[in-house]
Amino acid sequence: MSTRLIAKMLFLLVIIGFFMPMCCDMNGLQLADSGYVNSSGVFAIYAIFVSAIIGFFIGIFLLIKISVPVAIDWIVTVFNFLTTIIAFYVAGFVNGNKDYFQSGVYIILTGAILVMIVQIISAINDSGPNNEIQKSRTKRKCPFCANEIQKEAIICQFCGKDLPNVEIPENEKSNLVEGGKYVFIESDILRKGPGDHYPFVCRLKKDDIVERKQIDDDWSLVKKDNIEGWCLSSILKLKKE
Repeated sequence: MSTRLIAKMLFLLVIIGFFMPMCCDMNGLQLADSGYVNSSGVFAIYAIFVSAIIGFFIGIFLLIKISVPVAIDWIVTVFNFLTTIIAFYVAGFVNGNKDYFQSGVYIILTGAILVMIVQIISAINDSGPNNEIQKSRTKRKCPFCANEIQKEAIICQFCGKDLPNVEIPENEKSNLVEGGKYVFIESDILRKGPGDHYPFVCRLKKDDIVERKQIDDDWSLVKKDNIEGWCLSSILKLKKE
């Protein structure tokens, strides 16, 4: 599961918090309709709730492999975070009501903060140079809709157009088999799973020799000394005896 998806799933904490006691034994929706808060407070309550639901549904879309622009991701996340922090700061410290806060408030705050932290981690991972290099090896843009697709795709999953054939360079083709000794043809990182969204394990250098243990699509599980991790099969070359 990618960090971007985890961030969106954490919006569930914010949603759960709204259905727990927030103040005077009332949940968020009851509090908004109670008349105890002014119009600005009512707007903030509903804004936090609705943005959390939108964020959670973005996570559902990502889970079922529906593409969502990262910009929308950030707009929803930042809006929810700032609205939550400002609303509860004003209510608790400016208006002096923090002693009346109940568990729902703290769950909402925790959820909003965790979403923002994991979202930032996701952005850092996605912007790293190693991630860009690995994408260039396995991805290309559809010439019709410009969405990112697998390099070997023959039909675009987004627009449904038939795609022209793309000649894959010889050094990216992998007809390797499990087992045996292989050489890294360039420096790269090992990951904890077969995908560029998995955490780093370590970096191996060009010409490092590894043992190949398993194959999963374009990825290989390799072992060097006592360290195991996944890398793209395209950077492995069978070691000549």
